[in-house]
Amino acid sequence: MIHPNNFIDWIMQLNFNMISKATEIIQKEGKFDVIHAHDWLVANAAKALKNAFDIPVVSTIHATESGRNSGIHDETQRYINDTEWLLTYESTEVIVNSNYMKNHVQGLFGLPFDKINVIPNGINLTNFNGVERDYDFRRQYAMDNEKIILYVGRLVYEKGVQHLISAMPKILENYHDAKLIIAGKGGMLDELKSQADYMGLSDKVYFTGYLNSKQVQKMYKCADVAVFPSTYEPFGIVALEAMLAGVPTVVSDVGGLNEIVDHRENGMKSYAGNSNSIADSVLSLLFDKQLAAKVSKNAKAKVKELYSWNKIAQDTHYIYEKAICKTVAQKQKEQIEQEKAKKTGKAKNTDKEISDNNNNINTNSNTKIKICGLTSPAEARYLNENHVDFAGMVLFFPKSKRNISIEQAKEIMAALDASIKRVAVVVSPSIEQVRQIEAAGFDYIQIHGEIPETEAEAAIAIPILKAFNVSDMGSYEKYHNDSRIAGYVFDAIEPGSGKTFDWKLVDNIPRDEKLLLLAGGLNPNNVRMAIEAVHPDGVDVSSGVENDDKAGKNPEKIHDFVAAIKS
Repeated sequence: MIHPNNFIDWIMQLNFNMISKATEIIQKEGKFDVIHAHDWLVANAAKALKNAFDIPVVSTIHATESGRNSGIHDETQRYINDTEWLLTYESTEVIVNSNYMKNHVQGLFGLPFDKINVIPNGINLTNFNGVERDYDFRRQYAMDNEKIILYVGRLVYEKGVQHLISAMPKILENYHDAKLIIAGKGGMLDELKSQADYMGLSDKVYFTGYLNSKQVQKMYKCADVAVFPSTYEPFGIVALEAMLAGVPTVVSDVGGLNEIVDHRENGMKSYAGNSNSIADSVLSLLFDKQLAAKVSKNAKAKVKELYSWNKIAQDTHYIYEKAICKTVAQKQKEQIEQEKAKKTGKAKNTDKEISDNNNNINTNSNTKIKICGLTSPAEARYLNENHVDFAGMVLFFPKSKRNISIEQAKEIMAALDASIKRVAVVVSPSIEQVRQIEAAGFDYIQIHGEIPETEAEAAIAIPILKAFNVSDMGSYEKYHNDSRIAGYVFDAIEPGSGKTFDWKLVDNIPRDEKLLLLAGGLNPNNVRMAIEAVHPDGVDVSSGVENDDKAGKNPEKIHDFVAAIKS
């Protein structure tokens, strides 16, 4: 039942209406070449139309729910995050507006890196044609002797306006004739006004409220410095507007803003969330007229060169062509495979048959399965679908390309089914790192190298999986009688390398009641052979189920790996 006042229900109704209208248009006018979906709000409509009419989907991810909220904290956010993942998964090509967003989206959703394309937001280069400084308009907000420091945008936490207000005392202490103009509206308006009042800045901070586009253009022309102090910013089109208007601009060193501005060349950067840094950059522009003139000139030139809508349109058209060609090539490949299958009398499985196979995996197999090196919540869902036993995450080891933070690990763990045990994979951890792992809620800690030898070692509560490689299997006896050890992982000499080792070496290891996991170069093609040779309690795989470019886990390879074990 649809509840009109429920946001998610409203979005679903919106998608139903889109599907209905698009279907009507297609039946009347013919099939589209590409479906371009913008963000999660239209994900379900895009997926339905793609499958119904066999049309490739190109999606643009402008921002993510995880990025906006510094993580996922409730069920609504989780639903949005999952829908974002669904949209990227169903898309032939994905567009983001900055390299920052490319890395963010790839890490969050586990997409192949070459599927994500960077096309920045554009700006109309004629926006400020004929717009000059209007002194009568300016006097509505500041006196002639006051330098205007301008912020334009939404008044929400991630835009960092609170840090800009906090920077004003230092700015005013060094440059008395300055005034902060905050143009925009949002949920933090009252809070920001209270902050300014509390700091004694009522006469130096002016809130304009909503301004229309013409008023905003005039305001840019009246400003002496523009500041955009975001703590999260996928791109930052308001910064482009200021730069095109010829206003010396200060941005925080985050996200897309960090890519737009080159410090002291076409603008100034400040540390995100640091009011002292914001103040220093603003003061540099107020005091140094030559610097202000240089960055203003260079900024306008950069915007005209890189961010025109003509260039953006050309780049987007290329992605459309790329998606169409990729879809055609895939269809041709499938046709060839079908023809080959007919000749051999083995018809290729239908989608339904593949789905049935997925659902009919024998989950009663005695061999435990551990998928290691997870880097995103999307990969957690692959494990859920295939009913594996353990999920491993690499922590505190920057040398590994699979290394993630505790915060990222918590997001992944939240996406895992409760039946899947969480394993933190570390190398010679400190007792402090062990404590963080315990506090995060992991079920096991897998330790390569040395276990902490301190007075606190006896207090390690989390069960330990001790990892050995070919070169240190002789140290097995050292840990054999350690009550903290719940199991062993026997790996190749280079863990995570995809290389195997002589499985006969494990025959020399005495078996006990503890778990024995076999790792090292396992993949869907050799795991059955490994099980028959070693008879381990479980198997551990990482690189063997990754995408060909080693960027994230491959759902088909995970399925094939599990199927090989449980068949």
